Amino acid sequence: MAGGLPYNGWPESVRHGRDKHYYHARKKGVLPPASQCLGCNEPLNETCVPYHAEDYGPTLEDYWASCKPLCHRCHAMLHARFRTPNRWKEYLAQAAQGDIDTVQYPQGNQIAGLLSKYKNREDISYVEMPEQASEYLRTLPLVEYDGPTKAATLLVEDIESGNKVEVPDWTIYGVTLENLGKEGRRALEQRGVDVAAFLAGKVKLPVNKSGVPVYMRLYIK
Repeated sequence: MAGGLPYNGWPESVRHGRDKHYYHARKKGVLPPASQCLGCNEPLNETCVPYHAEDYGPTLEDYWASCKPLCHRCHAMLHARFRTPNRWKEYLAQAAQGDIDTVQYPQGNQIAGLLSKYKNREDISYVEMPEQASEYLRTLPLVEYDGPTKAATLLVEDIESGNKVEVPDWTIYGVTLENLGKEGRRALEQRGVDVAAFLAGKVKLPVNKSGVPVYMRLYIK
């Protein structure tokens, strides 16, 4: 499960894989575009992808439930909070009051550029967490996750039994789960996902002309 540093236990490969599903769901109208930022209430452009997820699974449905609408500035500040937790709390207070210091916290068109700017500044002295800020944002951890790697699954329908079954997300890990790794497999097995049964083909899935399983999106709302 290589590929970039993890966020909250979710490797970059999983986050990028989930992004593809996100775009498809947006296109199909399963995830309608947000109109307002959760942090500062700023209107959001329907053409942008205004979301942040703390959890990218295990299932797609869990991931979608975790998605929260944020403008680029709030999103960048959220990710910078580990380096500058007191600036984060100051920012949340300003956002809740509708009076953000745009010199200290400018808006921008790219999250990456804003994040680079925000996370490389020195933190300020201690600030209390503002109670008037969004509960979701003020209750996010201020210390980076330091646990085991998390693994992604898909909720699929067994075409033979008609039952819904949770299986490893082969669209990310590969049909033979060659990109899963021991830690990822352990995470799935601890969750109760039968990895061996999936590899043995005991869950019957639709396949393409090459015999490769095809994910039929259930889009459970």
